[in-house]
Amino acid sequence: MKKLFTLLFLLTAMASFGQLTAPSVQWYKCLGGSMDEYASCIRQTKDGGYIVAGTTTSSDGMLIGDLSGSNAWVVKMSSGGGVQWKSEIGGSKGDNLYSIEQTADGGYIAAGSSYSDDWDVPNNKGGLDWWIVKLNNAGAVVWSKSLGGSKDDEARSICQTSDGGYIVAGYTDSDSGDISVNKGSRDFWIVKLDGNGTLQWQKSYGGGSFDYANAIRQTTDGGYIVAGTTYSSDGDVSGNHSYGGYTDCWIIKLNSAGNLEWQKALGGPMNEGANSIELTSDGGYIMAGYSSSSSGDVSARFGERDYWVVKLSASGAIQWQKVLGYAENEIAYDAQQTTDSGYIIVGFKRSTYINSNYWIVKLNNSGNLVWEKTWGGSADDDATSIRQTTDQGFIIAGSSLSYSTLSGHHGWSDYLVVKLGPDPTAVSNITTNEGFSLSPNPATTEILLQSTEPMRSVLLTDVSGKEVYRATVSGNNLSISTTSLPNGLYLVRIQTTNGMTTQKLLVQH
Repeated sequence: MKKLFTLLFLLTAMASFGQLTAPSVQWYKCLGGSMDEYASCIRQTKDGGYIVAGTTTSSDGMLIGDLSGSNAWVVKMSSGGGVQWKSEIGGSKGDNLYSIEQTADGGYIAAGSSYSDDWDVPNNKGGLDWWIVKLNNAGAVVWSKSLGGSKDDEARSICQTSDGGYIVAGYTDSDSGDISVNKGSRDFWIVKLDGNGTLQWQKSYGGGSFDYANAIRQTTDGGYIVAGTTYSSDGDVSGNHSYGGYTDCWIIKLNSAGNLEWQKALGGPMNEGANSIELTSDGGYIMAGYSSSSSGDVSARFGERDYWVVKLSASGAIQWQKVLGYAENEIAYDAQQTTDSGYIIVGFKRSTYINSNYWIVKLNNSGNLVWEKTWGGSADDDATSIRQTTDQGFIIAGSSLSYSTLSGHHGWSDYLVVKLGPDPTAVSNITTNEGFSLSPNPATTEILLQSTEPMRSVLLTDVSGKEVYRATVSGNNLSISTTSLPNGLYLVRIQTTNGMTTQKLLVQH
């Protein structure tokens, strides 16, 4: 107990210090109707905006119709959070989307599950099927595919591959239809599609119990990395740490044809699960999920469940792992490497047994805590997806029940999209040019430029290249007001008598 208290105290102390440098919320938007909306995935688009996918049960508010009890709902947002278009898709039964990304043609590919056999969902194979849908850049359905067998099957992750096709991961309970082999109960099911959605190959992996794939990415060698959760300790699964009905994270590496190259079971004697996996710049992987153990591969336990973040080498060896949590319940749903080689993680933190909030954690390249931020309203707010944005900030999506405390809330549960400003720790990457200084940085109301060489002109642009300030200068010093500049990262270009120098500036009011 003393050890647990010490670990929790250290984490809390670090978190309290880190909170001072966490980025601020630039804006948030609640999207939905009077019933339930749950956002599963968000991505920044090529135009600087955002695409969000999930499910809805509403037929009012921001929803224009009701195809069934629940439908997939895709929302395109501008960079400032304005809704540009909305697309309700599905059939007469329940439909969900869990994964979406923009495709090379400017449209979108999404994956989820459906019970339907009509409208936008064709050829149900039985029970719950995988549902893959291609949208154009305005949200209209280009093509739609149902994949599966006679039992329940669910797609959880999709991405476009280098050949213009798609790789999809999820689970299958079937041994018929599109599924050629079932290893026992539920399996990881991996499907390769061409650009038109035609099935090229499919593979099942698992053991005699339940195995769920939650994330897949194409690797630099043309293969695939898959992460999820396993109850099995036989078949394709070896090294499982759990026993008596508990789970491990399960990571599998496939070659370009979908054949198994290696597998790793990660965890301890209790419950662990992987919800996200992404490639890292060193050729390895970052995995995020949850843990209930304090032994095996897991270094500590703070509550019922904790964030568990694991850095893997290219061969699947653990390079480091971090447990992050408090006394109750935390689950990480998404992680990504950031431009400063650190990592951003998101999920929820349940501070009491009554409500939960978005919990955003920034780690450095070694897995040490840089900052953390808790955000939300008075009820349950659970974040499921995060991505770093081009302005060095972050976009987050999830769901909110805080209708009484978050403005613009429409009903019971809404999509909740939150935009954070630039990461203040990015300032640590700013180099000081010899003979030139800019202070303070970050700036609030004013900056002072000083140069050993006479300055001729100064230009400020935002990260998109848009000019926000220009001045002709004659001298070695210049003060510039930043009160009218929005929070964000800027480039300061100074022309001197002998050349040009550029400096990064972070504005944070």
